[in-house]
Amino acid sequence: MKGPELIKDLFDLKEKGYLKYEDYLRVVEGINRYEKDQRRIAEGKEPHIQATSEPERSEEPQQIEREQPIITSTVPAAQPVPKPRPVPPPAPKPALTAEQKRERNLTLLMTAGVVLLLLGGLTLATSNWDVFSSLAKTLLVGGIAALFGGLGALSQRVLHITKTAFAFFVLFALFVPITILSAGYFELFGSWLSFSGDGKYVLGAVTSLICLPIYWMFTKSFSSKLFAWFTLIASAIGYAFILLAFGIEKNAFYFAYALGNAGYIYLFHVRKAKEADISQKVLPIFIQSNLILSTLFIIISFEQPLSQSFNLILTAVLYLAMRMVNKRVEYELLFMAFVSYGLYQLVEQAAGAGLSLVLIPIVPVVLLAVARYSKGNLKKYYQIANGAVSALAFLLVTGKGLMLSSGEGSVWMLLGYLVIAGNFVYLSYNTAFRLFTYLAPFYIFSAALEVYHLTSPSSIKYWPLAIGISGLVAYVIGQFIRPIRRSSLYVGGAFLMGGFGLTLLIPEYWQTVVLALLLTGLGARHYLTEQGISQKVFGAGVSVFLFFAGFSMGMALIPDPDRALAIGMGTILLAALYYWKKTDRILGQYALIGAMFVSLISFLASFDTEADWIRLVCSLLFSFMMFVGTRYFKQSVGYGVVQAGLFFVFYALLHLTADPLSERLTLITIAALLFVSYEVLKRVERQSHLPALVVGQAALLYAVFYNFITSGETLPYLLLTVLYGLYVWRSVFEAERKYSLYAGLTVLSAAFGFMVNEWFPNENRLVYSLLLLAAYFVLSEAWKERLRWYIVPFSILVMAEYLADSYYSGDVISLWFYIGVIFVFMAFFHSLKGYWRTAAVFPLIFFGLGMADLMDIYSLSSPLRAVVWYSIGILFTSIGMFLYEKLYHHENEEKVDFYGIAGLVYVWTGCMQAVEWVFITGFTLIALLLYQHSRRINEVPIAQKVLQTLSLLVGLLTYYTIIDMIDFPEYLMTELYVLPWILVSYLLTRKTWNLSEKVIMYVQYSLIGVISLILMIDAMYSYKIIDAIILGTLAVIAILYGFVSKQKSYFFSGLIVLLVNVLVQTRPYWGNMPWWVYLLIAGILLIGFAGYNEFKKQKGIESPSLKEQFLRKWGTWFGAWK
Repeated sequence: MKGPELIKDLFDLKEKGYLKYEDYLRVVEGINRYEKDQRRIAEGKEPHIQATSEPERSEEPQQIEREQPIITSTVPAAQPVPKPRPVPPPAPKPALTAEQKRERNLTLLMTAGVVLLLLGGLTLATSNWDVFSSLAKTLLVGGIAALFGGLGALSQRVLHITKTAFAFFVLFALFVPITILSAGYFELFGSWLSFSGDGKYVLGAVTSLICLPIYWMFTKSFSSKLFAWFTLIASAIGYAFILLAFGIEKNAFYFAYALGNAGYIYLFHVRKAKEADISQKVLPIFIQSNLILSTLFIIISFEQPLSQSFNLILTAVLYLAMRMVNKRVEYELLFMAFVSYGLYQLVEQAAGAGLSLVLIPIVPVVLLAVARYSKGNLKKYYQIANGAVSALAFLLVTGKGLMLSSGEGSVWMLLGYLVIAGNFVYLSYNTAFRLFTYLAPFYIFSAALEVYHLTSPSSIKYWPLAIGISGLVAYVIGQFIRPIRRSSLYVGGAFLMGGFGLTLLIPEYWQTVVLALLLTGLGARHYLTEQGISQKVFGAGVSVFLFFAGFSMGMALIPDPDRALAIGMGTILLAALYYWKKTDRILGQYALIGAMFVSLISFLASFDTEADWIRLVCSLLFSFMMFVGTRYFKQSVGYGVVQAGLFFVFYALLHLTADPLSERLTLITIAALLFVSYEVLKRVERQSHLPALVVGQAALLYAVFYNFITSGETLPYLLLTVLYGLYVWRSVFEAERKYSLYAGLTVLSAAFGFMVNEWFPNENRLVYSLLLLAAYFVLSEAWKERLRWYIVPFSILVMAEYLADSYYSGDVISLWFYIGVIFVFMAFFHSLKGYWRTAAVFPLIFFGLGMADLMDIYSLSSPLRAVVWYSIGILFTSIGMFLYEKLYHHENEEKVDFYGIAGLVYVWTGCMQAVEWVFITGFTLIALLLYQHSRRINEVPIAQKVLQTLSLLVGLLTYYTIIDMIDFPEYLMTELYVLPWILVSYLLTRKTWNLSEKVIMYVQYSLIGVISLILMIDAMYSYKIIDAIILGTLAVIAILYGFVSKQKSYFFSGLIVLLVNVLVQTRPYWGNMPWWVYLLIAGILLIGFAGYNEFKKQKGIESPSLKEQFLRKWGTWFGAWK
């Protein structure tokens, strides 16, 4: 048998009383040791056979698992640490048996019943509380306590119901102190021994001492953790009241109360060697909670800081004692925190202001001294605590030193920093915690910066340089200390860069030059010594800081510095570095990347200057660097950037050399020059074709937009059309040819509009589209294919624009002409093949909008408009049924009958403008059209079902409209609205969607439930006898129908509605009963039920559970029903 299975069997024996608890723990300990030794033997190691005596094995049966994480070792530091012993797997948690689950449920029921009974009694008492005297009130509370105590004794000694007795005794234990305190509150013991008298603390102590033996008796009787907690809490409260009764001051009280924890610790240590009862399990947790409570008192509420320091040190000693007794690591961690805080308070209050700046950093050294006597892994925790306290000491020394020195340097602060730095250097040598290696150079930096603070107390101009130099000092010193050699590079370099950044913000350009050169040298040194990613990082740093050196030098030397020129100087330095180190792949590459980037910055900065020659120089530099970088990295996209730079070069050159030209002609000239440069680049490098083309086309497009905004002449558009023609002529790819063609045709449409605007002010684009349509029929098939992609969307946009112009002009003839043109394009789109026929959707939309405008102009009445829309809808539906056999064609390319869909939309539009019976006619027509279309789409069953569902819902909406138009009695309206849902659900679930019986049952249950709920709410709100009669009649009909058809949904829904209807009608009889009566009834029922079941268990009476009886009868009655 395996260990976990054996432990489970032993647990069952213990629970059933065949095995004592101490024997169970001893055997489990032996099983765990045996399995551990077997694993060690399997690994080829010696077993740890502990031949302990019987008393020694029983001393600490519960501490084995807790002591295993503490690994002690006496191996010297130079030797490897031995592997810890494997921890045996924990025993599986035994599952609750049926009897245990039954007892748990009965306990919950009993507890709930007692709570309800208590609430009911309290409500009954408090409702008449004011009429009782003080003695009567106390006697009432005491009577309740006596009642619960008597019920507990009856349950335990007569009925032998342990769970019930425990519940009653808990309430008795709670009411005993309440009874005594209520007597004191009402001054039944005299004014001195009351809440407001001088003997109030004596009253509290007496109450605790009376409760203490009662709670201890119940603890021993029931072996209950709850009563063990009551006992310990009562003892702690009594001890506190006894201390307060002597009238000692607050700090002395906290000291004495904390010292009382030593008694609990001693009690735990003594009882651990003698017995292990239930209170021994609770005592460690209570001691921990009490220590936390006393600790909070000491920290939060105190009067004298010096006394608080001694209290904190005492608390630390108590935690250390708890660590020795309980073998828990957490207590020693708390010892570290409190001893550090206590020593800080002691130094703060006892030492002088200046001397404390040196003594505070020495506080964490105490932790290192204690760590020498600690065992195992706790040394690591002491070192971490030392680091954390040292960091806090640094903050304290800095804050206090600045306040004492009034912002000037302090020798005491310098000494404190040196102590902290030495501490962290020591930790760096003696621990593997990497954070310490970074804190050591940080505090060296702080000490170096404090030296500058002492030597130059009033000069803040050179603070950035001082920060950088201090970082350099930390870096240089760290190179001579092996553990912090690498971390000093990061820390010192970070502060060096911080000072460098501050010089940029001030700005102090000569300081920037110095720090940038230092950083450049630092980066060059490590670039030569590092490998891998680190070498790349330092190589990039060399380029960055060399640029800033050149930039800052330019800003400092140029009399009237221009930022773009200064950046250009940095760019030239990086370019020189690239050509000097071109063979060095890493450094040369980073120099080139940096030169490209900063040339872009210089180019962008040149837009802030007014000098054209500066923009020309920066643009040329940018274009040159982009060209060099593109050739180096062989990335063809860079030629597009070169082309963009040439755009600004040409722009600046034209402004410098050419006579003042208009901006429109300048942009057109630049577009022509970019076309030439595009051809040149294409000959130099074939891969530059696409990027250069994109930039040239973008420039040309910009010229088009600029002319569109500023020009109303024909010549610029003709020139732009010629340029697009050149691009079409020199096109290489089909996409390029199509784009140039379509853009040229669009620009040509603008030129055509300006040419014929005098004759056709509104119709010029429509005439242009008609000319394109005419040209379409005389071109070859290849050009027809190209032109088709343009003429279809262009004509759609033209029709949309023309419709808006005609509407605002209010011209009837133009609208009729437009409708005729719509039919022309509709015929053209229908003559196309494939998916092009879907373009007929847009003429259908424009036709509807045009007809709406015509109706507005002719001012037709709403009924007449509805009739016109109905006629148009029927007409287009007929056309669609003539042209298309089905609404949706699944196999061929003619997908959808848009004419039929448009007819449905037109009829719906007429419904939105109709009233009364014309509206009903439209809705009826929509329902018929939806049903007709559903028969034309049988290839897609889901769409057919959706259309049939919509047809049915529209029919239901028509029914509701007719109901609203007819004046029915008010009490019938709800029934007329909700009862048709039953028919609709039948048609949808069984005729349309053909759902499964299970789904139909769910739908039926939900729908019948919703209808029943609506009818019940309507009857409750109206509260009329006629509604009750109707609701009852419908409920009876549902019950009879469900009984005849054997459907549970109708039967139970009718039954529930009938019962609710009866309850609603009899509400005046049961609604006025006091609510505490319900609490008493519920509590008595729960207690009676739980007590009866416990009584049956004691007498051995067995009977099926209520659940089993209910399920058996349910299956007999309704097993065959739906």
